[in-house]
Amino acid sequence: MKVKFFAWLLGRGRLNTRAYLHHWKIRALEDSWCVHCPGVLETDIHIFVGCHKAHAVWARLGISMHCDLVQRPWDIGVGVTLPDVLRMNFFLLLLWHLWKARNAMIFYQLDLPPREVLNRVALDLDAWTRRYKKHRLELQVWRDWLATCNPPPSSTLPS
Repeated sequence: MKVKFFAWLLGRGRLNTRAYLHHWKIRALEDSWCVHCPGVLETDIHIFVGCHKAHAVWARLGISMHCDLVQRPWDIGVGVTLPDVLRMNFFLLLLWHLWKARNAMIFYQLDLPPREVLNRVALDLDAWTRRYKKHRLELQVWRDWLATCNPPPSSTLPS
């Protein structure tokens, strides 16, 4: 339910980003910058596309994200050759975890690397296997794809 409500807010441009709070005169302009990108207004587009933290996650997945896709999550990953039945849910979950990573930095000063963001998506996918019993095989294909995009750290390779 949290992801659905998040998607509803995102689709209507109502996430409590710092720019949105500034627009409603809740935050001063100088307090409205991205926590990772000083001097850049923190909009929903910036959080999910423009910020170097989001860009690193999309790059790890091999997906080129564009600004107009943030409010159209059903179009994200159209070129990914995986079962289409769960695509939108997967990418909403990914956007949700990018949002949660942003919140972790703001509220807890916890800077999550792209690998950890994707690990958290994978954990939720594992939990969702109970919810999507009819689509368990398709969900596993998405989970396996995510694992290939986000290999576990190796003792010989830097992460």
